[in-house]
Amino acid sequence: MKQPKTYHPKPITCPNGFTLIELLVVVSILAILTTVVTVNFQRMRASDELNAARQDLISKIREVQGFAYTGRTIPGQTEAADAYIITLTANSQSYQINYELNSVSTPLETMNYSTGQRVTATVLTINSLPTSPITIRISAPYGTTTVNNQPNQIVDITLSHSSAGTKNVIIDGISGRVTAQ
Repeated sequence: MKQPKTYHPKPITCPNGFTLIELLVVVSILAILTTVVTVNFQRMRASDELNAARQDLISKIREVQGFAYTGRTIPGQTEAADAYIITLTANSQSYQINYELNSVSTPLETMNYSTGQRVTATVLTINSLPTSPITIRISAPYGTTTVNNQPNQIVDITLSHSSAGTKNVIIDGISGRVTAQ
């Protein structure tokens, strides 16, 4: 007599490849993660660019104040400047620095807020009143600061980046302090 055939199921094993659904799920997850990382990186980069523009402006103003205090001579000149003049214009991506010697104003340099031209001085105020252009004159030898030919003024410069918001630089014409907000 024949023995009855017993049924032995095959063990469950992993297939040799992935199914199309599994592949689509993994690709979708990777696409979402890549998008999130890219957006955050761009925001961080824009914020860093705006912060750098603010710090560069503060540094340049302090450097010009130092020139006035120390009586620095301009290359090609034998005398120290009588004053340094910083001219800012609203909705501009650069500002001008001049030196004044014997009542003659001569351009020293034009500074851009950022190398990528994405940072702009959008709002300029003197004592909370919108004003443009603003001329800041720092006189030697004591660094006396006048703004639009008026002493004791407070200047607020709002730097803007299209995707990073705004940052402010405050120049106190009374004390000469330059601060960030």
